[in-house]
Amino acid sequence: MLKGKPVAFCSNNGEWSNSSPYCVKACTYPGAAIRGSMDSVKFYYSIGEEVNFKCSANLTMKGEPRIKCLNSGTWSSEIPVCLE
Repeated sequence: MLKGKPVAFCSNNGEWSNSSPYCVKACTYPGAAIRGSMDSVKFYYSIGEEVNFKCSANLTMKGEPRIKCLNSGTWSSEIPVCLE
């Protein structure tokens, strides 16, 4: 994930308008639980951030209800499945 502004220009005083952007590890959108919901929908999630899943009424969750973005930029487990 890019941190900082992706565009900079040279100003009249010869200095850059922004400092240089840099890349940081992050997790991408994990996917949605079919017949369920998640509490945070974003393109990227910071290391350590967690996402919670819930199943629709009368369905049972198979898998972890909470996943965490790990230092490796991967999720702690697969998204859960909601079953009848």
